[in-house]
Amino acid sequence: MIEVMFRHYRAKKYEQISNRNFFSIDEEFAKHHDIGGGKCGVTGFFGSLRPAAWKDGSILLNLDMAHTAFYKTIPIIDFLKEIDDYISFDSTLPPYNTRNFSKALKTLKVKTTYSVRSYKIKELHTAGPRKTFFDFTDDKGKTSKVSVEQYFKKVYPQVKLKYPDFNCLNVGNQNKDVFVPTELCIIDKGQKVKKKLSEKEVASFIRSTAVPPQERLRQINKVAERNDFNRDEMLKALTFTISDKPLQTKGRILPAPNLTMDKNRFEPNSGVWDLRYNKFHNPGELKTWAVINYDSRTRDDTLKLKSLLIAGAIKTAGDTEHGIISQCVVSSNVFKCNIQTIVNILLKINAKIGGVNTIVTAIPQRVTGLIDFREPFMILGADVNHPPAGGDSSIPSIAAVVGSYDTSGTKYAVERRAQEHRVENIVDMTEITMNLLRNFRQKVKRPPSRIIMYRDGVSESQFPQVLAKEMMAMRKACLTLTKDGSYTPGITFICVQKRHHTRLFCDEKYVRTQKNKNVPPGTIVDRDITHPTETDFFLCSHQ
Repeated sequence: MIEVMFRHYRAKKYEQISNRNFFSIDEEFAKHHDIGGGKCGVTGFFGSLRPAAWKDGSILLNLDMAHTAFYKTIPIIDFLKEIDDYISFDSTLPPYNTRNFSKALKTLKVKTTYSVRSYKIKELHTAGPRKTFFDFTDDKGKTSKVSVEQYFKKVYPQVKLKYPDFNCLNVGNQNKDVFVPTELCIIDKGQKVKKKLSEKEVASFIRSTAVPPQERLRQINKVAERNDFNRDEMLKALTFTISDKPLQTKGRILPAPNLTMDKNRFEPNSGVWDLRYNKFHNPGELKTWAVINYDSRTRDDTLKLKSLLIAGAIKTAGDTEHGIISQCVVSSNVFKCNIQTIVNILLKINAKIGGVNTIVTAIPQRVTGLIDFREPFMILGADVNHPPAGGDSSIPSIAAVVGSYDTSGTKYAVERRAQEHRVENIVDMTEITMNLLRNFRQKVKRPPSRIIMYRDGVSESQFPQVLAKEMMAMRKACLTLTKDGSYTPGITFICVQKRHHTRLFCDEKYVRTQKNKNVPPGTIVDRDITHPTETDFFLCSHQ
């Protein structure tokens, strides 16, 4: 109820996407960024009231910047030009192009230039206004077949069609078709892009959202200033007052663990370590290999193959059809030949062919670790991948769990299952855990004394359900691993969340010492902003 009251005023003023994201179509917080394809990046903010441990239990306002893609408010003709520079409006599109453009236009809301009405696009029709006919009843009650072009000449004589042969838009419904000339339609404002962005659009979108930490803090403070929460009548009714400054709290920096590569032991510095001129801890063996070049600068036939042999297609063929390990490298990185890039590529290749790059050999004594290196331990990682919401309900969700099977936690086996559409808890967790435990016991010659589960993709509302079902399933698997049911290892179940919108910024006195102005790697906060009753913490594990 408190959240609903908080959102009331903001939902009236801004475009609300989901429950907690609000976007300004009028560029209140930042100018829109053109990402191509008739779309633009729009800046808004995330706002949520959350219980916190601050002052022995309080409610804090979680504010953060939010970014998403919206369709530009432009004529459909211009939208199609941004999708395809070479499109011609002087004739009807071929069937293949019609289908592709129809997919891009479907469900878009449009306004018409000749009336106040708005429609939702059903499809791009196969014919233009000149050759699209329908039954028209005139003022005298006489019904006859007329084309869309003829209809507009009679009813809207002031409208002159420039492209009478270009495909019409079908803006009707399941029961009735309604045809409108494409050139008379404008995309209605405030429409979020729900379709998947192209790689080029994603890259442009990410570039537009990347700002330094202090600039992001300035933007968040600007959101608080523009909203002036203390003058919100709904919040006043709750007798809430909200500070105009961010909460200050204390954090700690965890010491980095010691890593071993071949015979050399070293400690990461500021979250990074230099692996140049070192040997892998355990190099993988590669007996047969080949290099395939698809770069246009060195091959004449590349352009013919480019649309087919993209990285995604290579991965699909190699990983799912033929069982061939692959490593794609962008041609620009090959030409630059940067030593650090080469090292990173070699790290990936070695791990893929079964090698071990580095191992953790010691955790500093100041850290009370979950792992005792003198006893075998097992690390699990789990997630459930869901099909799009509102899609075909017959498409299953895919649950995947990986489990380590060596004494250093560097080699992993995988178990995957298809399960009911959009069900978050892993249904076959007992069998999955059992298989991974048996694999561990076979490789290490004894079961692990401790299991650490990192569970991704669980929202806060699903915590009790997932914890109860999956933790119980894991316990059941452990009890059935031995005949007498005596196997009861310690289990630590950690739900990992990345999209929590809690941002940590360095104090002004400290920020000058940081190269990228972020909080240093290893920063942990487990007070004030955490949940008042649940055990949680915020960790920045890398740069």
